[in-house]
Amino acid sequence: MCKLNIKHFFYSQLLVYSLYLFSACSLSNKFADTEMQEVYMVQDERNAPVLIQFLEHENDNVRKQAAIGLGFCLDEKVLPALKEALKNDKAGDVRAAAAFSLGQQKDSLLGNFLIEAYEMEKEDKVKGEITIALGKCNQPKWYINQYTNIKKKLYASFSEGLFQMIYLNGWKDIYLPICLKLIAEESSLYYASAALSRATVIPTAHYTEISKVFEGNSNTDVRINLAKCMVRSCIDFNEIIDIYSKEENYIIRLNIAKSLLQLPENKGEAIVEFALKDNNLQIQEIIAEWSISHPDKFEVEELKKLAEACKHERAKYYYAKTILLKLADNEAETFSNKLIKEYTLQKDEYIKGYILKALSGYWKNLEFIEQASFDSESILVREFGYEALLNIRKDKRFLQFADKWNKQVSKGITLENYFARIIKDAIETEDVSLLALSAEILRDSSILSVNKNRVKINYNDDSFLEAAMNKLLMPRDVEIYGELFKTIQFRKGKIEEGRLIPEFNNPINWELVERIPQNQTIEIRTSKGNVMLKLWTSEAPGTVGRFVKLITDGFYDNKRLHRVVPGFVIQDGCPRGDGFGSTKETIRTEIGNKAFNSAGVIGMASSGTDTESCQWFITHCATPHLNSRYTAFGEVTDGMDVVHKLMHADEIFSIKITDN
Repeated sequence: MCKLNIKHFFYSQLLVYSLYLFSACSLSNKFADTEMQEVYMVQDERNAPVLIQFLEHENDNVRKQAAIGLGFCLDEKVLPALKEALKNDKAGDVRAAAAFSLGQQKDSLLGNFLIEAYEMEKEDKVKGEITIALGKCNQPKWYINQYTNIKKKLYASFSEGLFQMIYLNGWKDIYLPICLKLIAEESSLYYASAALSRATVIPTAHYTEISKVFEGNSNTDVRINLAKCMVRSCIDFNEIIDIYSKEENYIIRLNIAKSLLQLPENKGEAIVEFALKDNNLQIQEIIAEWSISHPDKFEVEELKKLAEACKHERAKYYYAKTILLKLADNEAETFSNKLIKEYTLQKDEYIKGYILKALSGYWKNLEFIEQASFDSESILVREFGYEALLNIRKDKRFLQFADKWNKQVSKGITLENYFARIIKDAIETEDVSLLALSAEILRDSSILSVNKNRVKINYNDDSFLEAAMNKLLMPRDVEIYGELFKTIQFRKGKIEEGRLIPEFNNPINWELVERIPQNQTIEIRTSKGNVMLKLWTSEAPGTVGRFVKLITDGFYDNKRLHRVVPGFVIQDGCPRGDGFGSTKETIRTEIGNKAFNSAGVIGMASSGTDTESCQWFITHCATPHLNSRYTAFGEVTDGMDVVHKLMHADEIFSIKITDN
């Protein structure tokens, strides 16, 4: 055993021992109870028949946990058992849990039963959970009929169900009066504003009404939602820009800017002038990225000055790509040579990747990008470079590139066939990031081609795809396996059915979990400062246990943020550093009473139910669309300002367990 492994083993054992001592004098989590461990273990195994038996248990908490667990089981016996529990269990908490799990089915055929159960139910808490389930099961008629006489005690649940229905099934104009009524009430304002923010168009007559609620509310997440609504309902965009200029909270400014930039026909582009003067790096980055799809809105010299002034490298090279998009061929070659020199001198893998993506702004750079990517020993450089190559293939000017290629380069091969060869070469590397990116483009029927068929990139034999898929290591590569499977089905003209879920492979370590306090604290040490969090052990024992184990193994030390989406999340924990990495084990999705209804919630990344492994994220703001889909297992208690400062590729020095 090497010295490093001995060190990690020592600290791991020390942690278990210290948690054991600490738990004697701290608030233990609910899984110190062996009965709760037993039912949760069965839930973790997704063992529906045994969970159904637990619905007969004398302990209300055991029955409640069993009812929640049944919501994750793909078994036809689940529905009758949950219906029986909702109608007849003596404990309201159990009935509420059964309603939650029925909602998790997202089955509109459950509507009539849920409506009947709602009418029979006496407890408001249970009626509220049934209301949310009706939203998840897409019952718009019931919502439309109920909203005028719903009890105020149920407004919060009603608005949450409405949001879920809109998120899962899309906006309908008939929801507008419901949302407008609910944003006038404090208890329903959060979810109602989130629901209204998903409206495609809001009549201008409602702008004043919405703006008054915005001005009178101090909750950041509500104000974000209402700001989006104001953008979609305003007549005078100067008024919105004035609100932007006066707003002190960067994340509200960021959402105003994003909403304006998403308007059709570039109606909101006036915000660019003001956003460019904003000192916030995330706002600067979204403008830089926007420039790539709107190069005509900038002059080359202006872009060069913006790139030079950038304080973050990713934004700088967004502008560099935009410059290449605007330049004539001879000027583009000169500017490309400058970037290639920067690439050669650069040591940082992420920045080398940014440069390769910038070089994709000029089609003639594809041979350099290919060589730089496939010759590199860096996983990150290969992934960034290959993505840059595919950006050229996806470019709306591709047929023009192909014509120039035939006249200027050719080499006896068409540009389409050149890319077909590159994609096949990428698949045969067996690198998971290249496999995932290849799978996506090989089922993309929107890319331009002289070929008019649904499948745009053709091969005489697709067997190399199945060969690559069969070499993947499960469950580690479950996400990539799913992507390749969808592509193979698409290219065969078949419709993909169902979802890929790994087999149960990583039981919860109860010896560790039962010793972790309910609100165990951890510290994330970063290049921008430290972040303190508390973990919700009772809500997500498998996730917290797994997270604590990886922390003590040193797994999260010396990594860099591979994903930062301004105004949404920061994400880390990828062993590869590009977001495509995992470990050889997976864990189960855990949905409890906690949700993503505020900034600073830590969740586990996944590619679908029960595919979680090691990657975690922290939210910049409330993200209710993640509720009931992703595991929330803790929250930031100090250092949220640091979370907002963190940018792509910033360093995570370590994550440590701390004393509560």
